[in-house]
Formats: sequence, C-alpha cells, structure tokens
Amino acid sequence: MAEIKEELKKEIKGMKKENEAMKEDIESLKRGKQKQEETQDKTQERMKNLEILNQRVIQRQDYLERTETEYQLRLRNIHEEKEENIREKVTEILVELLQRMKEYIEDQIDRTYRINTNYARKHKTDRDVIIQLTRKVMRDEILRTGSKKSAFYKEKRIVILKEFPTSTIKNRRKYAFLTDELKRQNMKFRWEKDEGLMTTYKGQRYWVKSVERARQFYEGIKAEDMDEEKDHVSKGKQNKGKRMVSPRKEELENCNQRITRSMAARATDTQTTQEEIATNEEDEEGEEGEEETQEGQEEERQEEDPEITE
Repeated sequence: MAEIKEELKKEIKGMKKENEAMKEDIESLKRGKQKQEETQDKTQERMKNLEILNQRVIQRQDYLERTETEYQLRLRNIHEEKEENIREKVTEILVELLQRMKEYIEDQIDRTYRINTNYARKHKTDRDVIIQLTRKVMRDEILRTGSKKSAFYKEKRIVILKEFPTSTIKNRRKYAFLTDELKRQNMKFRWEKDEGLMTTYKGQRYWVKSVERARQFYEGIKAEDMDEEKDHVSKGKQNKGKRMVSPRKEELENCNQRITRSMAARATDTQTTQEEIATNEEDEEGEEGEEETQEGQEEERQEEDPEITE
C-alpha cells in the first residue's frame, strides 16, 4: 500500500508540474495573442491613415484634373493626316468660327494634341483633338459661339465638346439607365457640377443627387409612361369598336346622300317651274275669256241700240 501511495504521490506531483507548464503556455499564448491584437490594431490604424492619404491624393488629383479641363476643349471630326500640323488646323477652324485675327488665336492656344479612344480604334475614325487654352474666358467664348453656328473644316462639320475629368465621367455612367430613359421620352436634363442631374418632368423640376434617388425617379416615370400607353391603347380599341364601317365606305355613303339631296332639290325646282308656267297659262286664258266677254257685251249692245254705233 505504501508503495502504491508513493507512486500516486509521484504521479500527482508530475500532473501538477504539467498543469503548471500548461498554465505558463496558456499565459504565453495570451500574451502572444494580446501582442498580435495590438499589432493588428496598429496595422488597421495604419491602413486607415493610408486610406485617408489615398483619398486626399485622389481628391487632389481630381482637383488638378478638373482645373486643367476648365481650359480644355475637345474637337471631333477633324480629318487626320500623316505628318499633320494639328495646331495649324485648329487655328484655322477657330479663326473662321470666331472671326478673329490669326495672331490672336495663336496666342490663346497653349497646346494641341490628338487623343486615342476605344471608339476611334474600333470604328477606325479620326481621333479627337484636345485644345489646351491659356484662358478660361476663351473656352467659354468658343462654346458660346459654337452653340450658335457650326464650325467646318474641309466641308465637314466639327463638333465642339467640353472636356471633363475622368472621375466625373465615371460618376455619370452610374446614371446611364436614367439618362437613356430621359432621352427616349425626349426629356431635357442638365448635369450638376458635383453629383447627379436636374430634369424637368410635366412642368416641374427634379434634382436627382444619388443613384438611389435616380432609381426611384426612373421607376416612377417608367410606370407613368406604361399607364399612358395602356390608356392610349384602350381608347384606340373603343374608337375602333364604335366605327362599324370603314372610312372609305362612310365617305361613299356621304357622297351618295349629297347626290340624292341634290337630285331632290332639282326635282323640287322643276316642279315649281312647271307650276308657275301652268299658273301663267291660266292667267292668260282668263284674260282672253274676259276680252271675249267684253267683245260679246259690246256686240249685244250694238244689236240692242244700233243708233249709238252710227
């Protein structure tokens, strides 16, 4: 028994040592986990700072691009040639459009260059031309004049467009589903400077400042358009049900009725004329009878008193 107790004591001591070792391992794991969490927190904090810096860089880049595009214009449909002098072509177009001196236009142009686009590569068309002007006022003058009269180069109409930052173009693509529907319904709209657009619907202005609001507005005008189409179709069916004869047949019937009325009027006029003639003949016969009566009376008077006649 004593030996068994000794063995049990040794095993208990060994288990205690193992337990203490396990506790130390757990503590070290906890310390390691705590360090890991602290490291993760520091990493996340650094990530947040990097995101903030990245947003600042993007905003700064967008501001610089927006500022640069305020002095730029895009010209489309200028014929592209090998070893061309694109600055000379643009100067010629603007001189003709603005009716200004060539030297003045040359001073207003900073630089000109062609830009590659997927559309030009796919359809093998002339690349667009970007004009960098020295003054924003000059850009506004070109846009204002170009909206009133067209510019031409070698008998080809030149399209003058505003240049926008890449961020603005990407942002506007999110509203493509709404702008396509507005164009289909011939509704005018105007892009807002920062976000969204403004449009007029049934005499009332609407400002759409978010994609969610654009989706709601799109569903609303789409539903009303479908209701109007249903009303139009139902009215067309009602009108079709009311008309039992074809328009051509109806015209023929109206024509026949007019002819019948005309013939009846003519018959009435003929009858009236015949009655007038008969009345005149009766009047003449009456006058002749009166004359014969008067002559007979005179003859009788002559027979009764022949001396009066002498």
